[in-house]
Amino acid sequence: MGLFALPSTCGSSDPTPPSPSDVPGTVTLTGPPLNSAGPQLVVAQPVSAFSDAGVDPSDKTPFQQAKDYHDLGQNWVARLLIEKHALSDAGTKEEQELLLDICKAQRDGVCVQSCAARLGRKIVFDAGAPPGAPGTSSNGPAAATEHPSETPFSKARDMHLKKRDKEARAILEPRVIDGNAPAEETKLLLEICTSQKDKMCIALCKKQLGQ
Repeated sequence: MGLFALPSTCGSSDPTPPSPSDVPGTVTLTGPPLNSAGPQLVVAQPVSAFSDAGVDPSDKTPFQQAKDYHDLGQNWVARLLIEKHALSDAGTKEEQELLLDICKAQRDGVCVQSCAARLGRKIVFDAGAPPGAPGTSSNGPAAATEHPSETPFSKARDMHLKKRDKEARAILEPRVIDGNAPAEETKLLLEICTSQKDKMCIALCKKQLGQ
C-alpha cells in the first residue's frame, strides 16, 4: 500500500503571533452603542429652566436674595438669609427694614420689636396686644402697626416746627453721633444746626450723609 502525506497541523503557513509591542493600547469601537439597561445619553437641564421655582442666586448678595424671596411671599427663606446679619452690629438699615417687613408679614412680635429697637422706632400691635401675644385672630399675633408720631424723628420734627430746636437737637444728636440715625433724622439735624450756625454739627451731619 502506498502512503499518503498528511498535512501538518503546525505548518509553516500559520500566521506569526503578533509582538506584544504591536498591540494597540486603546481600541476605538464603531457602530451602534452597546445595549445596556441605562440611557445612552444624559442631557443636563439649564438652571434657567427652573427659574419659576425660586430665586436665581447667581451674582446676588444675601440681601438681594432675601428681598426677592420676600417679594415671592417665601418669607421663611428670606428670613433665614438675612436675620442673623441684620440684627448684628454689622447690620445695615436696609437689612433691618427688610427684616422688619418680613417679620410683620409673619406676625412675629419678638422679631418686630428686635428690628424696631435697631431702627430706633416704636411699634405697637393692633388692639394693644403685646409683642408675641395671641390676637383675636386664629392666625396668630395681632398685626403690628407703626405709629410715626411716636418715632424720634417725628417728635424732633414737631419740636423743630414749634421752634424748639434745642429739644429737637437733644433727641437727634446722640443718635447721629452713634451712627444709629436714619438719613431723615440726620437731614433734620443738619437743618437745625445750619440754622444755629454750628459748624461742627454741620460737618458731622454731612459726614454721616456722605456729603
